[in-house]
Amino acid sequence: MIDILNISLVSRFPTYISGLFAINPVLERVSKEVLKNMEHPEKIQLATLDLVIVLIISLLSIFMLVYSIILLVNGFRVSTNTKKAKHFVFFIIALILAEVIAKTLVYNI
Repeated sequence: MIDILNISLVSRFPTYISGLFAINPVLERVSKEVLKNMEHPEKIQLATLDLVIVLIISLLSIFMLVYSIILLVNGFRVSTNTKKAKHFVFFIIALILAEVIAKTLVYNI
């Protein structure tokens, strides 16, 4: 039980680090521009450098999310000492269901 708790805590670090990427004046400027012209998307004027920065931040965030899931799967494999593929399939299904239930509960409160 301690191994599972430990890896579930450690796997959240990449998610927290990727949240720090959102504290960026470029993202704030781009989001204001998009929200200002949401009804007329053809009027959105964004600099190329801003789009490149948004792309890099997006790719880093996706990488951190994938790394977090890899940490969870590896921690599950080590803590349960399982080798069968069906256990990993059940783990992934449980992970997706837990995420859906958590998001549903958070948005309904």
